[in-house]
Amino acid sequence: MNPYDPWVWNNDVNGEQLTVMFLIDDLLLAHMQASVITVFIRKLSREYATHAPLTVTRGLLDLHEVPRTVSGFSYKGLCTMRQYDFIKKLWLELP
Repeated sequence: MNPYDPWVWNNDVNGEQLTVMFLIDDLLLAHMQASVITVFIRKLSREYATHAPLTVTRGLLDLHEVPRTVSGFSYKGLCTMRQYDFIKKLWLELP
């Protein structure tokens, strides 16, 4: 677990960082080797998909929008996250 953000977990797998980001009932998995993601998804399926199958979307995402956060992989090797729209909305709704 990341000590600065409990919703982001990092682990070294095959010499590269595996990142797992949690958001409500979604996970974002990132690793340089697709096979590591495949193994991780299989482990999750064996453990948690006993009542209903997991919904999996794979591939590189240019931009992924989740409530209050926009993340993307526009720059090679970097994951960017921003909350500008959410913060602007909050600011404009202030009394």
